[in-house]
Amino acid sequence: AAGILASIAIVMETGRVMYDSLYAAMYKKIAYTDVLTGLKNRRSFEEELQWLEQNQDKTSYSIVCFDLNDLKKYNDTMGHDAGDTLLKKFANILQNACGTEISAYRVGGDEFVAIIRNAKVGDSELFTKRVDASIREENIADGVILVSSAYGVAKQGEKESVHKVYLLADERMYECKAKMKG
Repeated sequence: AAGILASIAIVMETGRVMYDSLYAAMYKKIAYTDVLTGLKNRRSFEEELQWLEQNQDKTSYSIVCFDLNDLKKYNDTMGHDAGDTLLKKFANILQNACGTEISAYRVGGDEFVAIIRNAKVGDSELFTKRVDASIREENIADGVILVSSAYGVAKQGEKESVHKVYLLADERMYECKAKMKG
């Protein structure tokens, strides 16, 4: 009887451990994923910046900041479902443009960031061209909710810290947005 009870206890403990690890993985995914778009979220982005800061001598990187145009217009004229559709469409475009060395994040309402790890000369330009081409294709296919974004790029070495490189990319994105508005 003692052997059966010990076996039952082992099975129950194994089940509890599996249950706990399943839920831990699920909670981690929830904690690091943007619910609406499925992209990595701000928390994940901040941790990636910290990792890059600690490993600058081991990897090269570029940061691309994006800001969607006209989200407020879609929300105000067509409703928040249309605005959500715009956000999801852009997130899908961004995710599809990413390769294995690029991670995409939604860091704010209509603000997105891509980090290119092990970046080589021309990688950020190729990435933004893929995004632009996908936006054009999406807008031709849909014709109702049109995607438009401004972006800015900054690369490792342009500033002394990862956070300042991010701020430079963000500044360049706002300069691009101002040019688009004329």
